Amino acid sequence: MTLQQLVERLKAQKESDAVEQVRTLLADVLGEHTVYKPTSRWQEILSNMGVENLKDKAVCVTCYGAGPDVFQTIKSTLKKKFKVVTGVEVDDLGYRQIIIAGKSSDTEPQLILLVNYYEEPREEVKAMYGNYNDANANDTANGDEGEPDDIDLDSFA
Repeated sequence: MTLQQLVERLKAQKESDAVEQVRTLLADVLGEHTVYKPTSRWQEILSNMGVENLKDKAVCVTCYGAGPDVFQTIKSTLKKKFKVVTGVEVDDLGYRQIIIAGKSSDTEPQLILLVNYYEEPREEVKAMYGNYNDANANDTANGDEGEPDDIDLDSFA
């Protein structure tokens, strides 16, 4: 195994650990939801905000059958474990937020969540946008033609 392969393996392990940590934290407090690594659409949003370096540390959460109160639910849950929890809306309609959690405002965040929600249940969202198996299907923006970027298609299989 080369050094580069080892680095990639450790990086993947670290990312999956963050995903698992988020799944564990939110399992009992959210209804229907999916936790996954950032999609290209979220990476684009981070880039447009000038914080593309966060993409490797971030975890996406998509909630179904939810409303804007889901952001407060997530923040309240994170406040039980982290001293500082803050969020910022990243779209004009209020369907997306970046939620950051950590030990203090002076240190690097320990957890960065890219959260969005759909008001419809997962099955309705799946029916609206179809069931795509193409890895590029996640690249379109929510509301554009094709598959919305936030859906974790593997969970539909």
